[in-house]
Amino acid sequence: MKELEKFRQKAEELINEHHESPKIDLFKSRLKKFLKQNYLDEYAKIVDEYFWIGVITSNTDFQELHRHAMVKTELFLRDLIESKELPVNTNRISKQPAKDELVNLHPKILAASQKLFKDEHYREAVGNAFMVVKDRLRAITGFENGYPAFEDGFLYIHGAAAANVDNDFQEAAKRLLGAIDKFRNEKFHTAEGTIDEKSKALSYLYMCNLAMGFLESDQYSIRRKNIK
Repeated sequence: MKELEKFRQKAEELINEHHESPKIDLFKSRLKKFLKQNYLDEYAKIVDEYFWIGVITSNTDFQELHRHAMVKTELFLRDLIESKELPVNTNRISKQPAKDELVNLHPKILAASQKLFKDEHYREAVGNAFMVVKDRLRAITGFENGYPAFEDGFLYIHGAAAANVDNDFQEAAKRLLGAIDKFRNEKFHTAEGTIDEKSKALSYLYMCNLAMGFLESDQYSIRRKNIK
């Protein structure tokens, strides 16, 4: 509405401007672009029609035609403002459902953390997600910490891009799971371990989500010796 009011005020200022002034064309160009981007093409066409001259004779008073067109433009903008019609883009945005940042999380993480996250209990939501990963590790290896799960529980994660980088992939997965254990200790064994930012909490949740993806039944195996 502020932009519309600026255009309305400008139209009022230009009513007595000389019809050949470059300010007129600049104003018309900017106004039509604004109306097309934010409202309807038809509104820009209406403004065009105000300035259209059908027949030119020796008696044509261009200044009067310009003045008449600018008055009509100012009235059109005034009516648009008073109607409180929202821009088309704003209407579209308002009808879109709110984005759910958690929609792609693992079901077990959702069950443990979703309500806490939506209630802005971020520390507790993340803590629950950490425990989901630790519980899953313990269930499949007997160990709830990343490094023992690999070293003593013989956990092997499938998914390396190629055989020659499999060791790097295993080490990365081991460090991810180990990091979750260390982060949980840091967040819940110290008074300073708060998580009060939504974006940071979301990052931790998706970190746990990646780990749970590695621990799906078809993504891991238990190998008691290194198989190349």
